[in-house]
Amino acid sequence: MAFFKKNKNETGGLPDNLPGHIAFIMDGNGRWAKKRAMPRRFGHREGAKNFRRIARYCKDIGIKNISFYAFSTENWKRPKDEVEAIIELFREYIVDVRNYIGEEVRVLFLGDKSIFDEDLQKKMNDLEEDTKDNREMTMLLAINYGGRAENFKLFDMAVRICRILFYRRFMA
Repeated sequence: MAFFKKNKNETGGLPDNLPGHIAFIMDGNGRWAKKRAMPRRFGHREGAKNFRRIARYCKDIGIKNISFYAFSTENWKRPKDEVEAIIELFREYIVDVRNYIGEEVRVLFLGDKSIFDEDLQKKMNDLEEDTKDNREMTMLLAINYGGRAENFKLFDMAVRICRILFYRRFMA
């Protein structure tokens, strides 16, 4: 099944007035795994699977904008192997989603990308560029966000995105 492929059976019975934007805070994956006597990295992998399911479902039912608060500046304080596991999942996502660029989902990254290695920064920038004209859904991924300065950056980015969405809706 394609990453964002529509499954009509999953959309029945929904109200006509769905929200235009839904945000998700990706939290608790490590605790979920720990409760099951599994390593925290297992919880993060399962959380990534849920992320994919949620993104697909939102697109299926017609949600136009989704945000995932995926990796805050606080996450850097976790054990090194856990951080590496999360970053590896992030790399896998970027590779995976590139297979579905034709499905009209725009991907934008919010937060400070500069802390990531050059290869990952390039992949994020390339994905944003390659999906910039997609119109069916916009997915915002907040990464390396937090603290006052970063919140101002996120706010500025949100304003820019609102302008883009306004233009698409009313001016195009």
